[in-house]
Amino acid sequence: MDDHDPPTIHERGDITTLRATVAAYLTPDERALIERAFVYASAAHAGKTRYSGDPYIVHPLGAAHRLAELQMPAVMIAAGLLHDVV
Repeated sequence: MDDHDPPTIHERGDITTLRATVAAYLTPDERALIERAFVYASAAHAGKTRYSGDPYIVHPLGAAHRLAELQMPAVMIAAGLLHDVV
């Protein structure tokens, strides 16, 4: 990405793309698990930024989206969102 490219959804910490990806293959209950994990991870990382200045949630959200693109189970996607919470 150069200085003229707009930030991607993952760089803004937006869950919209992840929601669309998992809607194609997960049940409503499984999607609810991912939503809860996102809310928890977002709260745990609130106010924290990465060295780049991006919100900290950007990396876990990106990891979760990559897992969703591979159509991994909901628990794995939730783990992707939560892996930096500790």
